[in-house]
Amino acid sequence: MNTAVNAPLSNPLNLNVVHEAEAQRQHARVKLPGKIRFIGSNREVIEQRLYDISAGGFSFDRDRLTLQVGNFYKGKLLFQLDSLTLSLEIEFQVKSLSSENGRVGCEFHSLKPRDISTLRHLIGAHLSGVGDEATRAMRHFGLGAWTRIALETEAATVVMAPTGDGVTLVAAPREVPLGLVRRTLEQCAALARRWLGGAA
Repeated sequence: MNTAVNAPLSNPLNLNVVHEAEAQRQHARVKLPGKIRFIGSNREVIEQRLYDISAGGFSFDRDRLTLQVGNFYKGKLLFQLDSLTLSLEIEFQVKSLSSENGRVGCEFHSLKPRDISTLRHLIGAHLSGVGDEATRAMRHFGLGAWTRIALETEAATVVMAPTGDGVTLVAAPREVPLGLVRRTLEQCAALARRWLGGAA
C-alpha cells in the first residue's frame, strides 16, 4: 500500500493520482503538465509531453521513437509555470516500452537532492487545493466540515482527510479492503497532525 502524508490534491473530480503497486514503484505518480527534452541515439533532439511523473521517474508517449530498454539518456524536464519555464537537467534510464498503451517508462538516475526536492514541491503544488475544493463543496451543499473523501477507481482506492493546511492521502490497490485503507488513513493523519504540531 502506498501512502503519502500531507500531499494536497487539486480537483476532486479530476483524479490526478496514478496508482502504483508497491512491488513495482516506491513513489506515487501524478499527471503533471510538462515535457521531456533529450538527445536521441542519433543525436536528434526529442521533445515529448509527459504522461505522468513521480520523484522516482516519469513516462511519456512513445509515438514512433526508436528507444531501447536499458539505454541511458540526458535531457531536461520542462514545466511551464504561468510565464516562467522551469527546467531540470536529468539523467534517466528507459525501464519499459509498453506495446499495450504506447508509453515509455523511465527512471531517474543521479538526481541531486535539490532536484528531488524541487520535483516534490512541483508535485505538491500541482496537487494542492483539494482541501479548499472540498470545503467549498461542503459549504455549498450545507453539509458541514469535510472529514474524509474516498475515491475508488479501476486501479486503486484513494482516501484523504484534511490535515492542517493540506491533506493526508493514502492510495492502495483495489483488492485492499476499504476499511483497512480508512484505518491506515486515520493513523497517517494522526501522525501528520503530531508532526505538524496540530491538535489530534
